[in-house]
Amino acid sequence: GSLLEAFQKSLSKERIKRKDIERKKKLYIGSSTMQKSRLFVGNLLDSVSREDLEYEFSEFGVLKDVWVAQNPRGFAFVEYEDEDDANDAVSNMNGKEYFGSRIKVEVSRQRPSGRRGRGGISGLSNGRSSYDREGDGRRISRGSRDGYEGRGHDSYDSCDDNYHSSHPRKGHSSGGRSQPQFTRLYIGNLLEYVSCEELEDEFSIFGALKDVWVAQNYPFFAFVEYEDEDDAQDAISYMDGKEYFGSRIKVEVSRQRPSGRRGRGGSYAFSQPQFTRLYIGNILEDVSCEELEYEFSIFGALKDVWVAPNRSGFAFVEYEDEDDAKDAVSNMNGEEYFGSRIKVEVSRQRPSGRRGRGGSYAFSNGCGGSDREGGGRRISRGDHKGYGGRGHDGHDSDDSCDDNCHSTDHRKVHSGGGRRLAEDKKDEGNKYYKQRDYRRALCCYDEAIELYPCAAYYGNRAACYIMLQMFSQALQDARESVKYEPSFAKGHLRMGKCFLAMGDVAAAKTAFDKAKELKPTNTTIDAEIRTIDSLITIDQDLNKALEAQDYQKGLYYSERALEIAVFSQKYKVQKAESLTHLGRYKEAETIFNDILRSDSTDIDSLLVRGMCLYYQDNYDLAFCDFEQVLQLKPDYAKAREIYRKAKQLKTKKEKGKIAFKQGKLQEAIAIYTETLAIDPVNKLTNSKVYANRAACYIKLGMYSQALQDARESVKCEPSFAK
Repeated sequence: GSLLEAFQKSLSKERIKRKDIERKKKLYIGSSTMQKSRLFVGNLLDSVSREDLEYEFSEFGVLKDVWVAQNPRGFAFVEYEDEDDANDAVSNMNGKEYFGSRIKVEVSRQRPSGRRGRGGISGLSNGRSSYDREGDGRRISRGSRDGYEGRGHDSYDSCDDNYHSSHPRKGHSSGGRSQPQFTRLYIGNLLEYVSCEELEDEFSIFGALKDVWVAQNYPFFAFVEYEDEDDAQDAISYMDGKEYFGSRIKVEVSRQRPSGRRGRGGSYAFSQPQFTRLYIGNILEDVSCEELEYEFSIFGALKDVWVAPNRSGFAFVEYEDEDDAKDAVSNMNGEEYFGSRIKVEVSRQRPSGRRGRGGSYAFSNGCGGSDREGGGRRISRGDHKGYGGRGHDGHDSDDSCDDNCHSTDHRKVHSGGGRRLAEDKKDEGNKYYKQRDYRRALCCYDEAIELYPCAAYYGNRAACYIMLQMFSQALQDARESVKYEPSFAKGHLRMGKCFLAMGDVAAAKTAFDKAKELKPTNTTIDAEIRTIDSLITIDQDLNKALEAQDYQKGLYYSERALEIAVFSQKYKVQKAESLTHLGRYKEAETIFNDILRSDSTDIDSLLVRGMCLYYQDNYDLAFCDFEQVLQLKPDYAKAREIYRKAKQLKTKKEKGKIAFKQGKLQEAIAIYTETLAIDPVNKLTNSKVYANRAACYIKLGMYSQALQDARESVKCEPSFAK
C-alpha cells in the first residue's frame, strides 16, 4: 500500500501538468470563431456506410447530417445539432480503431459548399435535408435514412486540401486541435482462469474504471477502460511486463475495438452487448444472399446478409434484435441446408472491409432484394433436399447435393477455394509449430478449421494445445478429429496423451490400444503404453504411503506421478495433502487455490484446504470448508471423520481452559489429557494443550511433570514461545 501511494504521488505533478495543457487546449478551441458542430472523419475504409457512421456517432448527441464521400472514398462529414456533442465526438473518436482502421476526427475547417455529392453537404432546414445536388457522395439526415442516389462525378475543390493528401484514406496529424483519449487498455498474455473481478481489483487501484472485458476463448486477453487517460497511463507504466498469476502480462493502449466478440464481462463497447450478428459456416458454394435471407428471416427482421466471395463456404447474417439471433442459432445450428449440415453461431468478428456477393446487402425495414434471378426456387422450412435451379460446373443441383450428402463425411462439403485457403493456413501453422511458436500456430489452425474442418486440422490444433499444456481443449479437438475420421491414429494417440496428462489411466490405455491397432508399428505408442505401466506402479506406492501416514513418501510419489500426469487434480490434491501434514502450508495453499480457482466445488481441494486451516488452528474457516464438502457429498467418510475430530478437539480444549480459570486444576489436567488423544497429527493445537497442562502442573507444584509437558510442547511446535 505504501509503495503504491508513493508511486501515485510521484505521478501527481505530471498529471497536473498534463491536465493544465488539456485545459489550455480547450480554451484555445473555445476561442475559435469557426463553426464546430461539423466534423471531418478521415481514413475510413471503403465499406463504411452512412448508417454505420450514424450509429457510431449518434451516441454523442443528435445529428443533423451525415455525408460519406463516394469517389474518392475514405472520408466523411458528420454534423451535430449541438457544438458540445461535436466536441465529445472528437475527444472520444479521434485516433480510434474503427472497423480495423485508425480514423481521424476533427472539427471541419471549412464548409464544403462547392462539393457535389448525393444531396451535397448543405445544411438542413427545420430538420429536413435538402437534396439539391447530384454527385459522388452518400448522405443521411435524421429525418430521412434512405437518402438520394445521385450519379455525378466531380473533382474536389481546394477546400479538400485541408483534409486529404493525394491519398484520401490516410489521416494526418490533428495539429493540436483535439488529442485522442487513450483510456482503453489491452491486457495480453493472461492465464485462462483470470476473471473480470480479479482484473478489476488489480487495475482499479490506478483510478476509476468504466468497464472490464475478458475473452472467453483462446487466446486469453482482456480490455479495461478508465474514466481518465492519466489513470490509464499509470496502469501501463506500473503493470506492463509485471508477473500476474505466474504469467508476465502485456499492457498497452488498445489498438482495436473487439466489437461483437463475447467475453466474461460483456461487450468491450462498454454498453450492453448486442450479439445480433451470426456466422454461418459449411454452406455450399452457390448459396446466395437471397436464399440465406429467405431462410433466416423467419426468425425476425434482418439488417444485413453477407456471403464470402470466391466460394469460401461461409456467410454472416445480422438481425435487428438479439433474441431473434438466438432463436436462429437454436433452430439452425447443425441443420441440413441444401444437403450440407451448417454451423450457426454468434459471430466472433465483424467482417469489416470485406466484400461478398451482394456487397453489404443491406435491408430497409427488415426486407431486402429478395427477388433473385436464375438462382432456382427458395428453400422453405423443412425442405432441405435441394433446389431445382442451376448448379455449379453445369451439373444439376439436386444431383450435386445428393453426392455431397452421401459422401463418407457430409461435413466436408466446403468449396475448393475454401479448402485451398485452409490448406495454406495449415501449412503456415505447421511452420510456426516447427519453430515452437505454438500460439501463432494455434491461430492458423483456428482459421483452417473455420474454413474447412477436418481430422488433420483438428489433430494439429490438438497437438498445439498439448504443447501449451491446455489439455482440456486438446482432448476436445482430438475427440473431434476421430469423429471426422475414426481411423485417424494420431487423433487416438493425442486423446491418450490428454487422458494420461489428466491422470485417467483407464481412458488413456483404451485410446493407446486403439491407436496401436491402427498403427501396429508405431514405436511412440509403445513408449506411451510403458509410461502408463510406470504411472500405475507409482500410484500404488503413493496410496500405500498415504494409508501408512508416511507423508514424506507421499510427497515423493505424488511429485513423480505429476511428472507424468501433469494436469491430474488427483495427484495435485495428494501432494497438497502431504505438504499439509508436513507443515508446509504455504506450498499446499498454492496448489489447492490453483485448483479451486478453476473449480470452486472440487471437494478434495476443499477438504485439503479445510485441513490446512484446521492444522493452523483456524477452526472457524476450516469448519466452513468441511461443511461445504459434506453438503456436496454427504457420505464422504474422510471429511466426516476429520470434521468430527476438529469439533471435538476445539470443544475439549475450551472446557480445559474454563476448568483452569475456575481453579479446578485436576479436572483441567484430566480434560487436557483426553484432548491430546483426539488427534495426534494436529501438532499446533497439541503444543498449546501440552503448555496448558504444564501450567496446571506448575500451580500444583508438580514440576517434573510440568517440565516434561513443556518439552513435548516445544517438540510439537518449536516456534511456540510459551
